[in-house]
Amino acid sequence: MIKNIMMKKNDLVVFVLLFAVTFQSVLEQYIAFFNIFDESLSIMVFVLGICDLIKRGEKIQKVDFVFLSCLFLFWIVGWISTLVYQYQSIPVSLISSFLSVKYFILLIGCKWYRDIPLKGNLRRSLIIVIGLYFLYYLFGLISKGVHSVYAWDSCSKAIFLLALLLLVFQKNKYDYISIALLLFILATSGTAKGMGAIVLFILIYIYVVKLKKKITFKEIAIGVVCLAAVGWKDIYYYYYLGAGKFARSLMLQTGFRIANDYFPLGTGWGTFGSYYSGKFYSPVFYLYKLDSHIELGEATRLYICDSYWPSVFAENGWFGTLAIVVILVLLFSQIQKLYSIDLNKYAAGLLVFIYMMVATIEESGFAQPVLMCLSIILGILFQENRVREGGR
Repeated sequence: MIKNIMMKKNDLVVFVLLFAVTFQSVLEQYIAFFNIFDESLSIMVFVLGICDLIKRGEKIQKVDFVFLSCLFLFWIVGWISTLVYQYQSIPVSLISSFLSVKYFILLIGCKWYRDIPLKGNLRRSLIIVIGLYFLYYLFGLISKGVHSVYAWDSCSKAIFLLALLLLVFQKNKYDYISIALLLFILATSGTAKGMGAIVLFILIYIYVVKLKKKITFKEIAIGVVCLAAVGWKDIYYYYYLGAGKFARSLMLQTGFRIANDYFPLGTGWGTFGSYYSGKFYSPVFYLYKLDSHIELGEATRLYICDSYWPSVFAENGWFGTLAIVVILVLLFSQIQKLYSIDLNKYAAGLLVFIYMMVATIEESGFAQPVLMCLSIILGILFQENRVREGGR
């Protein structure tokens, strides 16, 4: 009886956590705490992960040591340039620096903390949450139109739920119905990214799960070309026709210039391309004559954090950029190890990682709250590698 009560309690915890992560953007409109939910979750899970390591007497793996070293380099480079140039205040820089690393903190915390509730009886809660999210999306779609429910949010959440579904996939009617509902959300999101995500999911599922093949860099290159073909209309519009004029291309070009002008450390936290560089309008925009731009100017402040890489180039320089690239290579190498463990988990890891890479080009990337859910997936998946390698 006690065991049954504990199982029911654990199921409730799984459901509440999954519901909160999926509906954070909705809940934060009514409950103030959910405005800082992802930040609070990342700190809590990271601390619990450290405590779990100490409790089990395990050492940090070499891959985790390199990961954390690169993350620290990325973080400290931003602080050195912040203190040297003083383009932003310390409080603003402090918040901005944390927002830039919270994704990776949550990921490593989920990898270390073996008792994370989402590893419990997940499938039943997941099916229910997918149904609820579909109804919420459908209501917004019918009442207000395609872009009423924030396409960037719905696409990321659909990928999150698809990846989780792959982890518990049983090939019954509820699984296939859930996949259909999530693909519907992606197809009607009104974005090239949503259609690209559908193509990505289908290709990964057929190639990995059905054909049981491992993805190589060659296949990734082909996949990138395919995704670029799907999104060519947007790429041509923003980066060719709009070169030097539209916000996205102008931010990328200026980010490169700043990285070279302030070689090798950049201009510091909250100074260019990040959320707080726009909220507390950074002097760097004046230095590069963007303050009167129709989209990036101080009067409008639109699309300042519309892409991830300009902020990395500018705020952390080439040293910080190199650190992030190494981190991404480490993440991909960890995903590749999942192939010999479980094909569904390997497919889920690939789906999340490739979508995450696309999000760094079209969105504010790892600093964006909606992508935090994807770090949870990777952290849980990487636990498989850690357990198999005995914590070495």
